[in-house]
Amino acid sequence: MSNEKTYPMTILGKLEKEREMEQLIKINRPEIVARIKEARELGDLSENAEYHAAKEEQSILEGRIATINNMLRFVEIIDDTISVEEKEKLEAQLQEANAKVEQYVAGVEEAKANNAKEEALLLEEKVKLEKWYAEKVQDLLNTVEVSETKKSSDDVTIGKTVTFIEVGEDDEEEYTIVGSAEADPLEGKISNDSPIAKGLLGKKVGDIVKIATPGGDMEVKIINIQ
Repeated sequence: MSNEKTYPMTILGKLEKEREMEQLIKINRPEIVARIKEARELGDLSENAEYHAAKEEQSILEGRIATINNMLRFVEIIDDTISVEEKEKLEAQLQEANAKVEQYVAGVEEAKANNAKEEALLLEEKVKLEKWYAEKVQDLLNTVEVSETKKSSDDVTIGKTVTFIEVGEDDEEEYTIVGSAEADPLEGKISNDSPIAKGLLGKKVGDIVKIATPGGDMEVKIINIQ
């Protein structure tokens, strides 16, 4: 049996990681390679700040590509449905991708007319990226199950959205528990490895849970799980 770590993701989280991978490989990598080439042509690399900055960015980029590649190799889909709101968001992203295709195609023609070959090549890659993404989104919209009330659960599990209040307070807090690969606190998505998620996992509506945080312990009451 493999001991490789798995990466829990929703079906939308997997799509976003695939998009990021395509962006890094098809757009960002060639841009950095071009910058390194230009910097080399300036000579004396020992004091060439642009060269060293580009090489550092290249190292970071290649590390990110390796990380995402590993995540996608060992992805574990924890929710293969989407909500009505998520469907609407995907439809908006599809429209945006198609609009970008038109924009970049026009840019390619303009760049060619100006004999800007490298700019035209980069824009052609952007056209391919947006077409690829539009196809992926359209395929998902054609095949994925849309849940009117997103699968509910008696217990808090990865992929569920939990609403709770701190004991003694009135303000509600809501978080969606996701795998570490999808975590984005600004979007209300917290990693299953975070202190809050660890305290909530496995609990039920009505449970009062003590959660250890860097700022101290707090008690919360779960009022909704969906």
